[in-house]
Amino acid sequence: MSALISRSDATPERRRRLAAGFLALSLATGTLGWLAGSRTMSSAESAARRRPPDASVLTATVERRVLRSEAITRGTLVRASEYSLVAWPPGDPAVGSVVTVMPLRVGTPLAEGNLAAEVGGRPVIALDGTIPAFRDLRLGDAGVDVDQLRASLARLHLIADGGAGPFDSAVVDGVNVLYGALGYLPLAGGKEAAEALLRARAQHAAAELTLRDLVAGRKEVSRSERLQAEAAVTLAKNALAIADAQTAAAVEEATRKHSAALQEVEHATSLLTVAVDRLRQAEEENRHPDTGNPPTGAELDELRQAVAEASGLLRAMADTALQRQHEMEIAALRRVAQMDAARADLELAEVRLADLGVLPPATSVQLEAARLAVSAAEKALQDAERGAAPYLPRSEVVFVPNLPRTVIKTMRRRGDSLDGPFAEVSGNDLRLDATLPSSSVASVHVGDTAVVDEVGTSISFEARLVEVSSAPVNDGADAGRFAVRLVPAGPPPDRAVGLSLRIRLPIESTDGDALIVPATALRTAVDGSVFVERYESGGIEGTPVEVLLAASGLAAVKPAGGHELAAGDKVVVGLRGAGE
Repeated sequence: MSALISRSDATPERRRRLAAGFLALSLATGTLGWLAGSRTMSSAESAARRRPPDASVLTATVERRVLRSEAITRGTLVRASEYSLVAWPPGDPAVGSVVTVMPLRVGTPLAEGNLAAEVGGRPVIALDGTIPAFRDLRLGDAGVDVDQLRASLARLHLIADGGAGPFDSAVVDGVNVLYGALGYLPLAGGKEAAEALLRARAQHAAAELTLRDLVAGRKEVSRSERLQAEAAVTLAKNALAIADAQTAAAVEEATRKHSAALQEVEHATSLLTVAVDRLRQAEEENRHPDTGNPPTGAELDELRQAVAEASGLLRAMADTALQRQHEMEIAALRRVAQMDAARADLELAEVRLADLGVLPPATSVQLEAARLAVSAAEKALQDAERGAAPYLPRSEVVFVPNLPRTVIKTMRRRGDSLDGPFAEVSGNDLRLDATLPSSSVASVHVGDTAVVDEVGTSISFEARLVEVSSAPVNDGADAGRFAVRLVPAGPPPDRAVGLSLRIRLPIESTDGDALIVPATALRTAVDGSVFVERYESGGIEGTPVEVLLAASGLAAVKPAGGHELAAGDKVVVGLRGAGE
């Protein structure tokens, strides 16, 4: 099967013009000069004539492969634009928008799950995603932002299923672990939300009980049943008193420990203040606080060590105080929960005692009302669970596409107000910008694949053409040329970033493998046809051919007129010493 030109504009007329132009160029440079006179023949003569080989004949081997013509230019491999990190201010007005920790350092990586900043004592966590945080995410929420969060938690191995879905209990657990790994507790509804949850549970239980009673019907109770109900009320009252005493003692003990921890923090703060002041005297006033003399290097080291030890002690005491505060809050919440549960048990026991007696069968209206009450209680319980469960505030997460990235700039320090971007990270996307002359730009198309390399190095990769300007550049060294942009088809070598590289864009190529000969092997007969001289041990035979494509000093041909030419054949390209 003969090879064809792959471009849609490579018509037979174009191929004839291409072959004629190429042969004219060969004649102009003297490549075929040695063929003048006796070596000019008709196509019939060239096909029939055979002559013994000359010892001074130079030959080349016919190859079978793809031949391409290329547009060659240069471009620098650069990274795409940087990405700015912007966080929402805290939603709680009691928490100030002041940067309390800035962990980012220029040149260090920012990976998914890292702490990007701390604002008002609360974390801002970096997660991978293209959709900026635009709302607080709570239990039961769904949408593209929740799907993005689920995918991020799955990549961090914090949940098993990273597919689309709601903010469910698995996501709540993943958020808890994410915060815990960074040393924080996630925000939850607080004391009021916990109390509302307990009430909703009690109301839901009561609604279900009422419905069950109506469905089952009521009967006149015996004395023993009434005594049992009264005993249940007494037990519930006793349980309430016990819960009150026990939880009050637990809260008191937790409060005492917290107060003691705060005193330790104050003591550690005083030690640190003294140590810092002593070091300041030595460094700024050149006076040792004990001797009054200029401090030696060893004395300065001792003073600095004292500051470091005092700082470590303060951090340890602060961590202990935070833990004691957490224990105190937990004790208070447990007291509320246990007291509410005990009150709910007592209320339920009292309700059951009050409801003892013979009632008429429930009507359809009563049953429907009870069912509606259960539905309303279930909805209230879901809302209460949503309000009490840990959640992810929009102010505590920043979604960044294509993490990890490298920090290239920080715009906020500890103590600064959080208004606007607080850091910039590098772009991960790479591109090549170059220009092409007008003669080449019409032959390339968006989607073409180019080879990018550099002579003398091992750098070589493919890039895809993604943009071609519709108008030429107006000024500068590239005036009159057309701007093009390419992106790597795969990860290029790191050392290629920032280098000016050679870009080879295909213009035309054979459609698959074709017979390839050097351009100097082409001959022209008197009737304008083209042939090559096939060299064999028995002589030289002219073989008519059709030129399909010429590029880079080579030509793709196919035999014409029923003649044969195959890969591995030898063709004459010149005479040693021709012209002497």
